[in-house]
Amino acid sequence: RPEEDWTRRSAMSALANGFHSVGKHDERLRLHEAELAYEQRTGVSQNDILITLGNIAGCLSELGRHKEALDMGREIYDRKRALSKWLPPESIFITAFGLANQMCGLGLFDECKEFARERIPEAERALGSEHGLTLCFRGSHAVALLNSSDATLDDMRLAVKTMEDC
Repeated sequence: RPEEDWTRRSAMSALANGFHSVGKHDERLRLHEAELAYEQRTGVSQNDILITLGNIAGCLSELGRHKEALDMGREIYDRKRALSKWLPPESIFITAFGLANQMCGLGLFDECKEFARERIPEAERALGSEHGLTLCFRGSHAVALLNSSDATLDDMRLAVKTMEDC
């Protein structure tokens, strides 16, 4: 029943938020894993499942399991792109921006540089050149350019100009 599902999901979400606020990330992870199993059994929307997977990825990151979180972030992004006809573009680009941040956070600047560079024109087409997420991608690209293993002086100049423009 939809009303029971909503009540159950609200209670699980409140409990997960409580665990997060007191740093109980292991408990929060187990709760989200149980939530995912329930969602998969009951046939909720793919978008809801992806949200829960995102919560799991966040827990993994909080627990220092960064490689697992990054792998899950990649999976979520790929699945959202496959559902792009049914999702608002912001949803996909928020996920992509989170993935770019994970890459930079893990020092994967070369990978982030290419990923962000490819997303910028996509974000411009879908959201506009002045949209906050488009600007965020430009910023991520600049950070990755500056920290890339093969950064040139021209890359550094471009990164500074990009940050000034943002």
